Amino acid sequence: MRELARVLIAVRADSVTTGSDFITGHHFDKVTDAVRKEARSYVDDSGRQLYRAPAFVLKAGNSLMKCARLKQGLAVRTNDEVALKESKNYIKLHLSEFTDSLASIAHASFRIQGNMLSEIPDEDDLRKLQQYQSDRHRWACISNCII
Repeated sequence: MRELARVLIAVRADSVTTGSDFITGHHFDKVTDAVRKEARSYVDDSGRQLYRAPAFVLKAGNSLMKCARLKQGLAVRTNDEVALKESKNYIKLHLSEFTDSLASIAHASFRIQGNMLSEIPDEDDLRKLQQYQSDRHRWACISNCII
């Protein structure tokens, strides 16, 4: 919901009033620009476009698609041909362009950022983890034998 609210606030500057209003093919570019802006797009040293908040892009994309599907379902139930066409157009654009222009860059940002450990874990912590795993395995074997 936060992602959708942030996108709606960014898009609302262009006189779009509700969330349903920007789930159209006409507003698709405004939505993608808002998502790109909220994800804090930047270009790295090698000239590659990346995001500082790649998770935002993926969450917002999933939420936007869900809203489009909800709008489509409501349009079918109420026999609203205009809303049905708007939602179908948005879904077509989202499936073809959102993935290529935003989601793929977000996944690349995750790969490049990686899992950066600031320090190597202590030996004591690793031993505790090993003990915990062996205890869990032992208890799993015991519970399976009882059952």
